Amino acid sequence: MSGFGVWLRKELLEITRTWRRVVLPVLVLFLAVMSPVLAYITPELLRSAASNDPGVVISVPDPTAIDAIRQWAQSLGQIIMFAIIIVAAGSVSNDLRDGTGQLALVKPLGRAAFILAKFVTQVLFLALVVAVGAGVCGVATALIFGETPIANLVAVTLAWFVFAAMFVALMTLLSTLLGSQAAAVGAGLAIYVLFSIAGIWKPAQEFSPAGLLAGLDELASGTRPDLAIPVLASLAVGAIALYVAVIRFERMPIRQSTL
Repeated sequence: MSGFGVWLRKELLEITRTWRRVVLPVLVLFLAVMSPVLAYITPELLRSAASNDPGVVISVPDPTAIDAIRQWAQSLGQIIMFAIIIVAAGSVSNDLRDGTGQLALVKPLGRAAFILAKFVTQVLFLALVVAVGAGVCGVATALIFGETPIANLVAVTLAWFVFAAMFVALMTLLSTLLGSQAAAVGAGLAIYVLFSIAGIWKPAQEFSPAGLLAGLDELASGTRPDLAIPVLASLAVGAIALYVAVIRFERMPIRQSTL
């Protein structure tokens, strides 16, 4: 993989100079703080809504730290996933559209190195941002509820990260195949919806990456579903997606990359 180290350093440096350094971290940190806040105020909001109608009685238990972690799991599995799909959708196509990719590929940079550096950079950046976000969520939860179920928080974050890393690989493939960020976003959202629906089906929960997404709530609640096979399936899907992306990119004439 000629030039992998050089291109990886270029990608890491680029993150610090573009909008990506702001958008995803700000979103993650905002949701990390708001997750325990929402968990704390939601029962009171429901009680207030019910009090406006004497004929409606809503029994809502008092919020706990577990509810904060469940809210964090929902934020990861929905809003932050949407952000990742949008950001990663242009990972390859944007460089090819603006000419940066073509310029690099006429130099001694292997095409496999180009794709893998894109993927590794995004995963490293995501790992850093989400680790900080989980820490902030833990601190905010402790301040509001007086405690933080650390094991639950870590389990949720790690399981989600495996699923998200797989999705970064899928988006890298879609960006390579479709050549358009908008098209890759649409395809990525469709795949996400399919995984979400598949998580309702028991066999899919047990033997596919959908099990990681479906198991976040259980992990947040303190139960430990067997996610070994979904983790292995996610790693396999991610590896296959990267392999296909590399093969496709290696066979793509540079002049077609501008499409």
